[in-house]
Amino acid sequence: LNVLVITWNMNNKAPGESILPLLQQGMSSSGSVPDLIVLGLQEMDTSPSAFLNGETKRGAEWGDWIQMQANELVPDSSPDHNEYALIASRQLVGVAIFVLLRHTLLLQLGSVQTGDLAIGIGNMVGNKGA
Repeated sequence: LNVLVITWNMNNKAPGESILPLLQQGMSSSGSVPDLIVLGLQEMDTSPSAFLNGETKRGAEWGDWIQMQANELVPDSSPDHNEYALIASRQLVGVAIFVLLRHTLLLQLGSVQTGDLAIGIGNMVGNKGA
């Protein structure tokens, strides 16, 4: 199983800029397309509503953007075909994690479970956590 793990400080950027160079740089050691991609983002959304709600629409927007960019890693894939499935994602305010798996391996996947623990103000606000 070829796994690519990347962490990236977003500095509150919205999706739109290509992340292919980041994904390709992470692939450079193996040279092969990853089967599993784990991308952790920091400072993804530092808006007041993110601190109050924990999750924002920016998390979903980044999930879609990451999946679209990951699909471009696979040579000769058609633009309308998803090579990767977003199998898990979690967001705690400005911190998020996205896990993508190649579609060819989905049948081998049992189940995916996620969880989080907010340990910020009053152990309720997700400005700190895991």
